[in-house]
Amino acid sequence: MAGEIDGRSWLMIIETLAGEKWRYLRRILNPTFNTRMLNNFIPIMDSRTRRMVSRMATLADGRTDVDLLEYIGVCSLEIVFCTTMGRNADELRGKPEYMECIKVVMEMVGRRIMNANYMVNALYRLTGAYKVEQKAREVLKRFTKQIIYSRREELDKEQNVTVKDDEFHRRSLNFLDQILMIRKDDGTGFTDQEVYYHLETIISAASDTTALTVANTLLFLAMYPDIQNKVVSELNEVFFSEVIELNQDTLGQLRYTEQVIKESLRLCPSAPVEARQTSCEITLDGVRIPKDQILVANFYTLHRRHDFWGPDP
Repeated sequence: MAGEIDGRSWLMIIETLAGEKWRYLRRILNPTFNTRMLNNFIPIMDSRTRRMVSRMATLADGRTDVDLLEYIGVCSLEIVFCTTMGRNADELRGKPEYMECIKVVMEMVGRRIMNANYMVNALYRLTGAYKVEQKAREVLKRFTKQIIYSRREELDKEQNVTVKDDEFHRRSLNFLDQILMIRKDDGTGFTDQEVYYHLETIISAASDTTALTVANTLLFLAMYPDIQNKVVSELNEVFFSEVIELNQDTLGQLRYTEQVIKESLRLCPSAPVEARQTSCEITLDGVRIPKDQILVANFYTLHRRHDFWGPDP
């Protein structure tokens, strides 16, 4: 599987694994994503967000134009980096080229989505954009594989042979540790290349979609001050004192804020369109669709349909 993954597009936004391989990976990777693990990440999210806000506060003079997405993008990447790899965000600040290369690759993904010629691998490999993308990927690969190799060695030294796998999994709090300990059906673990593939897919896709969601939500709040005031009121009501801890319980009380975020996602979904290839002939609404055809789901338009959402969606 490593060779097959290595030859595929780095982000599953362009290409996805075939059905059986997807189901297999989904089955063995699902246990690494759970509510307990996400709740353990809240302090990291809190500290990185506070740092972002303090940086932005120095520019809040009423005169300076601020690109919110730039700050939110860095913050979300730091959070995903820390929670996924279990590393300190200071490592990212010491590697500005890593963040820049993430931006480059995501930009190239966007170009491929919008340019029909770029969707054909054979044609895309002839372009200058492909060379730029590959150069950026090499930087990301070196940095990430170094972390994978280092962490694999650390785990080999740390893990007590008398500790059962499930007990070790309960102690592990980040995706990298858990995926390094997973055993596939044949008893083998993931190779460094396979671990790299999964890590970079999560880091790039999660950081970008999170940043866009937060930025879009802030934009809508600025457009609708009355809704913004209700959100602020709810925040002040829940966090009425500085000693109130940010955790899953207090976050659960932000019901109106949650509704605002979900409504922002409806209007500006993280993935406005998605494509899938038919694995067999199907009939959809009376229309016969042959095998190996590309179907595109337009969520952006779907979420604005008047018959679902009313006259002013």
